Amino acid sequence: MRNLTIILSLLISCSSYAQVTGTEFIVHYNENQINSVLSSFGIPSNLVSAIYEVDFYRVTYMTMHPNGEMVEVSGALCVPSDANCPLPISSYQHGTIGSRGEAPSFVSGEAMLGVIFASGGYITCMPDYIGLGQSELLHLYVHADSEASASLDMIRATRDLQEELGFEWNEELFLWGYSQGGHATAALQRLIELDESNEFQITGSAPMSGPYDISGAQASVITADQIYPTPGYLPYVVLSYQEVYGNIFTDLEEIFLPEYAAIIPDLFDGTHNMGYINSQFPDIPNQMLQPNLLEQFQSDPNHPLRVALAANDVMDWAPQVPTQLFFCEGDDQVNYMNSLNAYDAFQNLGSTSVLLSDFGDYDHGECAPIAILAGYYFFESLRTPVFNPQVSAVVEGISDVGLGFVFVNVVFPQGDYTFEWSNGWEELDLEAFEPGEYTLTLTDDAGCSQSYTYTIEYDLSVPNLNESQSIKLFPNPASDLVQVQLNKTEKIMIYDVSGRLLFTQK
Repeated sequence: MRNLTIILSLLISCSSYAQVTGTEFIVHYNENQINSVLSSFGIPSNLVSAIYEVDFYRVTYMTMHPNGEMVEVSGALCVPSDANCPLPISSYQHGTIGSRGEAPSFVSGEAMLGVIFASGGYITCMPDYIGLGQSELLHLYVHADSEASASLDMIRATRDLQEELGFEWNEELFLWGYSQGGHATAALQRLIELDESNEFQITGSAPMSGPYDISGAQASVITADQIYPTPGYLPYVVLSYQEVYGNIFTDLEEIFLPEYAAIIPDLFDGTHNMGYINSQFPDIPNQMLQPNLLEQFQSDPNHPLRVALAANDVMDWAPQVPTQLFFCEGDDQVNYMNSLNAYDAFQNLGSTSVLLSDFGDYDHGECAPIAILAGYYFFESLRTPVFNPQVSAVVEGISDVGLGFVFVNVVFPQGDYTFEWSNGWEELDLEAFEPGEYTLTLTDDAGCSQSYTYTIEYDLSVPNLNESQSIKLFPNPASDLVQVQLNKTEKIMIYDVSGRLLFTQK
């Protein structure tokens, strides 16, 4: 019995731990590079605050394959550089790709979304999924359970790398993804809410333009006699579900016409991008199918492909955390009814935390940057704000026998921080007797801090206090406290704007 207890304890502990097998620093992004990334996505820099520079890593870790074996997979991790306070984790699930080298950990175009979010203060992890990135297995395309488990284990790996990579997580967790990534995000959210809520609490989730109703709204693409811009999705799904369930076909020619069955295995070997793959198939997807297969799929609700599709719908639970479904009614790749059907299903199951946002008549590619930017602001409304005080300062130089000053004005925030000067000065406005660099550190209640360094130099334009007729008034103008430097033999009189004498000294 004791041995059984030990084994059960090990199984329980392993269930909440992702074994990290490697981390590799890839590249650092400075402020100018981040602004270039924003520009490449058509996002004005004033809409997303690039508070941090970003360090980009490739992480390898272990996850469970549906066949029961542990396999090594990879993902990207974007860490805000020199973050001096705890920050949230965001997990981005990427969209459809055909080539392993297009995965986020290979610094793909989609990976730049992680750089953008990290620059705003999100520790952003991006799983490559099984079969992409460094994994040389077949990618399990839109297979909900493996998308979810690979993504969850990437979050675990991120959490476990805090000490090694020098960042701190504040326990807030955000999930987001577009297209296939929208499907993966919903699957991940379901897994965490139903099975892993003791380990993680989701702060907010933003599935975007995903095929949540893959057996219904999205499957209509298979049977429709109409042009579809990405016909390669159909054989991708068939190969994936055959790999997982093993009962979709015994020979590809049972599903596809011979000329297509002959080329499919090579097209999906992980070396071809979706543009090339799509070009090899007819614009109307059902024209690549065997006629009898199409008839069987339409008439038999128990057809193995139809059953497999239904097993990967992600609308069968009631989300409990703030969730926003972003989509465009003009989407030409992921039928917008996926989002409407998911929303209705969530409502019918009792969820009150889901919102629906339609951005209108944009196609799949045009919708992406709009939805992602909206998702960013959705998360910003839920997260603990980054401590980013707005500070202005006036530096006054000193003469050889005078004082130097730094007059500091904290525009924002007011009253919820402490401050400390590097020389031990305990007032917000600094008085310095020597030239040099002085650093002011502001700290908020959560322990987040920002530092500002000012240089006080000798200023020959400041009169020597040994010279006669020398007067120095500062700050000028002033509303409350005024400091005056003058020769001891001089007389000073201060009047207000009405002419009333306020102060006299001889």
